[in-house]
Amino acid sequence: MVELADDGLLSCRNMENYMEIFEILPQPGLLWEYFEGAFRLKNLNKAFLQSFGREKEELKDCDIETFLEEIQVKRTCSGKIKKSVKDSFEGGKSVKLEPLKFDFSRKGEVLYWSITNIPIECEQEGPKQLVLTLVTNITSQIQREKEHLFVLEELDRSAERCRHLIDQNTDGLYSMDDKGNFLTVNEGLVNLAEVSEEELLKMSFLPFCAEHHKEMVWNYFQKALSGVKMIFQADFISAKGRKVTLDISLMPLKIQNKIKGVYGIAKDVTEKQKVKEKARQFEEKLLKSEKKFKALVQEGSDMIAILNMEGRYQFVSDSVINILGKSPGEYLGKIAFDFIHSEDRKWVYDKFLKLFDSRQILVSPFRVKNANNEWRWIESKATNLLDDPNVEGIVVNSKDITDSYLQKKEIEELYERYRLASLATEDLIYDWNLLNDEIIRNRAFEENYGFMHNETKTPGKLWLGRIHKKDRERVKTNFLSVIEDPEQRKWNEEYCFFKKDGKIAHVIDRGYILRDAEGKAIRIVGAVMDMTKEKESLRKIEKQNKLLKDIAWEQAHIIRAPLARLKALVDAQEDPTFEMWSEGELKDLIKSSADELDEIILKRIQKIEKINN
Repeated sequence: MVELADDGLLSCRNMENYMEIFEILPQPGLLWEYFEGAFRLKNLNKAFLQSFGREKEELKDCDIETFLEEIQVKRTCSGKIKKSVKDSFEGGKSVKLEPLKFDFSRKGEVLYWSITNIPIECEQEGPKQLVLTLVTNITSQIQREKEHLFVLEELDRSAERCRHLIDQNTDGLYSMDDKGNFLTVNEGLVNLAEVSEEELLKMSFLPFCAEHHKEMVWNYFQKALSGVKMIFQADFISAKGRKVTLDISLMPLKIQNKIKGVYGIAKDVTEKQKVKEKARQFEEKLLKSEKKFKALVQEGSDMIAILNMEGRYQFVSDSVINILGKSPGEYLGKIAFDFIHSEDRKWVYDKFLKLFDSRQILVSPFRVKNANNEWRWIESKATNLLDDPNVEGIVVNSKDITDSYLQKKEIEELYERYRLASLATEDLIYDWNLLNDEIIRNRAFEENYGFMHNETKTPGKLWLGRIHKKDRERVKTNFLSVIEDPEQRKWNEEYCFFKKDGKIAHVIDRGYILRDAEGKAIRIVGAVMDMTKEKESLRKIEKQNKLLKDIAWEQAHIIRAPLARLKALVDAQEDPTFEMWSEGELKDLIKSSADELDEIILKRIQKIEKINN
């Protein structure tokens, strides 16, 4: 029978019975016997041998020193084990060692063991006393304790980090009860609310809600209390009246599996919202600009195309439909020069090659055939954007200038005819732009009137200022009247004009008035004929006519008197009955009348000579 005393001392009356019990113990055990001043291993049970893979013959009867060396126990642990066995033996009580760490099973594992030494008195053996060493593998327990300790330490460190993050976090962290009253807040929320922490902990969140979002925020709060995590954005007003926009998260706060309130984060996104709003406005403007650009490209008068280095079309705007009547697909992948008139193709290609030396070129008008097989005159501007990753091509802006080009050619032909006509006449020909008061005159302005063609004075003032005073007001009134009457197309006046040298020229001014769609006069094309010589000739003719009239009158009146007297005297001389004058007196009277007639005829001859001169 085996008995256990209060001090842990085992006593047994029959050693054989004890050994049977020792062998079947589930716990590894060693039995030490004190012999001749040393502890000797008396027995090892099956549990020890099985646990550590040893044979009883290897270790039985070894002293404790040899045993510990055999199982390779570290010196530090070996001393503790020997001391505990000795203390148990000498003290007569149970001695338990603190867990030891060593490779007790020779498997290369670091294991933890609990060792308890129990003294045994056996009545059958007499005064002999034994020590029972029970060995327990507590590695898993120690590992669990270590893991638990590690977890606790990590929790402490995490809590410390969380406390630091909470204190340093600029976002508002908070918890609230089921009424919305604040339970805990961090410094970030205090800064957002602009009120002290002490005051904030006496308040609910509702006073900070913007009026237009108050109901929405309350509804989200109620949903969070029902167990749903809520994330939303709303406007709030701080205690000092500052308007802010916050991203809010509300999460159920559970205590013993019951929702007692909510906790969450409030993040100030006011500036972010402003940036987003600016970005949205910018995006809208960009979208409008893009739509405008697209409209300009598709509906504009310019055809936009992108060519590669070979001159093949990579992109053609829809505006080509309006310009040439063809779809963009008819051009894509094809060489641009194949669409150009054969007479223009080479020089346009040579111009295109210059793009590799200069960034931009302007290609003067060349001919391209439209859908109706008509040749249209096209003007293009090409820009080399091959290095631009957004384009990687040559951008060509083209416009149809057929109408203006043909009009220009017509004007050039008209100007050439005008130039030739001006060379063939001595009349002053002019083209007067009334909108900017600029005038073009032919060489007669200089040759006939002495003025340079590029006279610096304003043409209108120069012209009006050189008209003779007696004609100026009349000419001005008539000119303005014709100009202001949209129905009038022709202007015609005769006036005296002072040349550069001060001489007067008698001119006839005839002009054709060009008007815009509203009837406003914009231009006058005319000719000024110098009639000075003709006027002088006319004055001479008038003078001659006057002299001739005088001669005719004299012939009718002055010459007729002496002739009548001569005729009467001749008749009297031939009349035999006439007795008033003697023959001598008649001859004297005839001679006197003849002399008078001769004098009159001489004066007429002198007047006639004046007429001829």
